Parts: sequence; structure tokens; C-alpha cells
Amino acid sequence: ASTYRKIGKSTMRRATTIPSIAAAAIALLSIAITPTVDAQYRRLGRPDFIDPDPKTVQTKEMKSRRRFVSYRSSEWEQMWLENIDQWTREQKICHVLLSEQAQIVHDYLNLLCTSRMPAPYDHWCVIDDELHPLWYNGGNRERFDLTFERPSEVPDDVPVPPPWPVRPGPQHDHIVSRFIFLDEITGEYTIEYIEPLISHLRFPLAMCLEAQPNDADHKYHFVTFRGWVLPPPPVVKASRAILYDAGSSTWVDGAGGPSLAFLTKMWLRHGIDFDVIYAFDWEYSHEEFYTSVPDEYKAKVHFRKAEISSSLAKHNDAHPFLPQLIKEATDVDDYVVFKLDIDAPTVEDGSMVALLDPSSTKVDEVIWEHHVSGNYLMSPLWLDAVSDLTIRQSYEYFLRLREKGIRAHSWV
Repeated sequence: ASTYRKIGKSTMRRATTIPSIAAAAIALLSIAITPTVDAQYRRLGRPDFIDPDPKTVQTKEMKSRRRFVSYRSSEWEQMWLENIDQWTREQKICHVLLSEQAQIVHDYLNLLCTSRMPAPYDHWCVIDDELHPLWYNGGNRERFDLTFERPSEVPDDVPVPPPWPVRPGPQHDHIVSRFIFLDEITGEYTIEYIEPLISHLRFPLAMCLEAQPNDADHKYHFVTFRGWVLPPPPVVKASRAILYDAGSSTWVDGAGGPSLAFLTKMWLRHGIDFDVIYAFDWEYSHEEFYTSVPDEYKAKVHFRKAEISSSLAKHNDAHPFLPQLIKEATDVDDYVVFKLDIDAPTVEDGSMVALLDPSSTKVDEVIWEHHVSGNYLMSPLWLDAVSDLTIRQSYEYFLRLREKGIRAHSWV
């Protein structure tokens, strides 16, 4: 019962220990205007928890089909916001997930299923992240029966159904968090769900369970698993869907698995086909990169071998500051996804601070691996590529971005 307790409004006072470089920007944070994107999802009418003040949504003469109104943490996310300091200090993140919150984790895994096996094997499902599909036995809620290989009880001649997009609904409100958007033309509100900010901001069970099969080939599969990231619902865009990938590697390479292959396939599964893709990486040559690009994307992709700058003051063609580049190259009607993972915390933090500026409104989605020393489960894997921040401060970055209307995802 305590696991599913009703939380209501939180009285938590959030920590104010984000570094000074971010503090000024965050202090100025207000509800922002996101680019025009028409979400085709669950209609709400006029929910009573939305501030009726028209000033929160009527700040431009141009009518938007997707005006950001508010962000609401799920009950599960709220638990973690209230307790992450204590659970980190006591190093009990895994204990909480595997015992106190085990049934919520099971609910979450069931939600994430993208293929359900036919009877009599329908207690098994597959969570397909386009790299290492994970099998989950939803019929066994006494423990976590997860494997990266087909279970022996499911015959090889039983095909796995094609993956479908994850579509949360009201029955999942205790699990997933949600954005509220307003269509200023029709007056209708819509919900867009997103994975909750929980655990150590990865797949929740990573570093808590050993991957199965328990061998060298599968050892880090939970750490690099991405099946918990929820793209937005199908989008009707007024202009273009644009992806910026900083730290792209090639189409088939990447320390945690190729990001471009994942983002294009997973977003397409959710109805979004990128019109333009900009990739940035210092490690690979133009020839190495373009050789890896599938034929169907060659005309869409633009690669730059470049190191990313940490601030607008250092922005130039050879060292672009991506928030500025996005501002210059995109229109208000574009749907923009910005993935950032270059293993350089100072540079990455500079980009996030820029996105938190109230005048920065051209990014709809952020996908970011935040390396912080206070993440005691993950920092040993990051070695020296960490900033001297707590996991609480990491939570705060993602929460502030979401409260600005940006769908912010932690990355691997």
C-alpha cells in the first residue's frame, strides 16, 4: 500500500546546489514556448489541474498547435524526487527498486513491452530497443525474470511479433510523467507521456541485476539498454523533423551502441521520420562516417568532423556551440531533437545551461548522458569523465528542462 500511496502536491524544497554557471539561468526559468508540433494523442478537454491563466499559454500572436502548458511528475517520479538524497547517501537505490518498489517496476516493464508472444507463451514479451532486445516474463511477479536470449520454453519456430510503439494511458499515470500541451487553434489540451526520472537515471535495474545469460558477451547489456526511453506520440509537423547528434560516432558504432541507428528506428516506430540529420563527431573521418550510413538516409545526413564548444563565446565553424547552431538553422515550426553525449562534462553542461535560458525555445527533445560523480552506481564506469555533481543535481537538470517544456531523457 505504501508503494502506491497518493502523493498529491509535493512539499519538497528542491536543492539549490546546481553550480553557479547554471544557477542564474535556472533562476530565470519560466514557462517556455516550444516549436509548433501537432501531437495526435489523448484528448483532455480542459483538465482542472491546468492553470487557467491565459498568460501562461497566450504569449505570442502566432497560434501554436503545441503550446507547452505544464509538466507533471508521476507519483513514482515524485517518490524519487523526495528521497533520492537519502537513498543515495545510504546506497540503497537497488534495494528500493528490488523490494519496496518491485511491483511498480513490474508495471513499468509490462508497459515497455513492444511485442507480446502468442499463447501459451503470452506471459513472455519482448522490450525491443533496436540493439539488444530484452525478454521479460510478466507472469512471474515474485522476481525479475529477464533475459537477453530467447527463453528455452519459447520454441524457436514461434515468431516474435513486430514491435509496436509504447503507448501509455491513464492506467499508467502512477508510473510515467506527462506534459500538457494546448492546441491554440482548437482549444484542446493533449498529454504526452515520458519515462519517469527514477533510480540512477538509467534503465532502473542496470547495476542492480546481473544480465542473463551471465557471461562476458552480455555483462553490460543492462547498462546500455535503451528500451525504457519513451519517444513522443506520432507528430504532425508543420515543417521539418530535425535531429542533431553530438557525439554521433558512425551509424553502426558507439560506446553504448550506435545512437543514430537507435534514434532513427525508434522515432520512426513512433511515427516520426527525420527530414534532416546533423551529426558531429571528432573521432571519425567523413569517409568512415558516410560509408556507414544506410542508403535511405544518405540524402538526409550532414556530418561534421568537429569538437563541440562549451559556450556561445567560443562558437565558430570549426567548434560549433550547438544551441546557437540550432537557433540559427531551425524555424519555429520545426520539431528538433538534440542528442548530446561527448564525454566532456564541462562542454555538455554549457549546452544544457543555454537550453535552460528562457529565450531558448527551439529544442523539443533532449537526449543526454549526464556524467556526475555522485551517481555511485554509474561513476565507476565513467572513470574521469565526470563532473563534480550529485545525483540530485543531475535530477534537477532534467526536471528543469522538462518544466521548460523540453522532453528531456537521460541517455546511456
